[in-house]
Amino acid sequence: AAEEGVIEVDDTVKAIGLDLAGVRVKRKNRESPRKGKDWVAQLHVRAFDPNALQYACEFILHLADARGVRTGGIIPLPSHRRLFTLLRSPHVHKQSQENFEWKAHK
Repeated sequence: AAEEGVIEVDDTVKAIGLDLAGVRVKRKNRESPRKGKDWVAQLHVRAFDPNALQYACEFILHLADARGVRTGGIIPLPSHRRLFTLLRSPHVHKQSQENFEWKAHK
């Protein structure tokens, strides 16, 4: 079940034979922006793996080029980083802790 306004790329792309597991393209629920007679779209692609993100962006640009759609290019956005600290022992030894990092690339 996808969230409202989110296209699951991995479901769509599997039919073509590509594996982009965990890559999502998010659309804003706004009116379509127009400049003159040209349609303008901004795609925000997020992934936990930066290589999968780069591959997905290049794939989208390749599809747009094959269809004759003008593109502006890839603009990297700041990545989101979250740190977790957990106790190693379930009972005692508060001084022994482990740090884990969760990083989402945009």
